[in-house]
Amino acid sequence: MQRLPGRVVLLFIADPDRDAMHWVLHGRVSQRYATPVPRVGLHGRIRCIGQGCAGRRGRFAGQGGPDAAFVVRAGFSNGARCDFSGLLAQGSTSNPYRCTDARGQPAGEGTFDVRIASPPRRGG
Repeated sequence: MQRLPGRVVLLFIADPDRDAMHWVLHGRVSQRYATPVPRVGLHGRIRCIGQGCAGRRGRFAGQGGPDAAFVVRAGFSNGARCDFSGLLAQGSTSNPYRCTDARGQPAGEGTFDVRIASPPRRGG
């Protein structure tokens, strides 16, 4: 897995050929070495921008392994949930996502590309 700083901004861009929906994840990264295989924990805030968002603002948590594979679950303030998985690497494409509404009914699914950005420095 690409080494990530303690704070990270991730962009998950939904199938670029379909629409302009994307998620912006502002999070913290924690190293977890207590497991047999070292893992990275991810958690923070998520915001969806564009057409077709199951929810607009929420929180997310997930984890990644040494092979760059990751899973993230996001819960939004309207009760919707989205699950993301794939490879946590700059430019990783065709990663699957699936969203459900507050009643658990399908609210969208497809693929997304990953972009990794550094958060702005405080006091800049």
